Amino acid sequence: MSILPYCVQIYDDRIESKGEKFHVIRMLSHVKKVVDMGDWYQIFFRFPYKNGRFVCQKNLIKQGSIPEFETKFKDVLIRNYKSD
Repeated sequence: MSILPYCVQIYDDRIESKGEKFHVIRMLSHVKKVVDMGDWYQIFFRFPYKNGRFVCQKNLIKQGSIPEFETKFKDVLIRNYKSD
């Protein structure tokens, strides 16, 4: 699908989402919340920086780890699923 990213990269101060027909850059300081959906994360930004193209599938994380990701966003992380 051309609306989903094939790559999301997180740097010290910014996050990039790349897809077949888009390349979006946002500052980490603009992150409003990160919602843990179980197998993936949805990253939301404050107005006027909103963009729905920031989704990260957990099993596709290639650099770093899930605990590192969650530590980076610990102040805005929301769990939105029930664990078994």
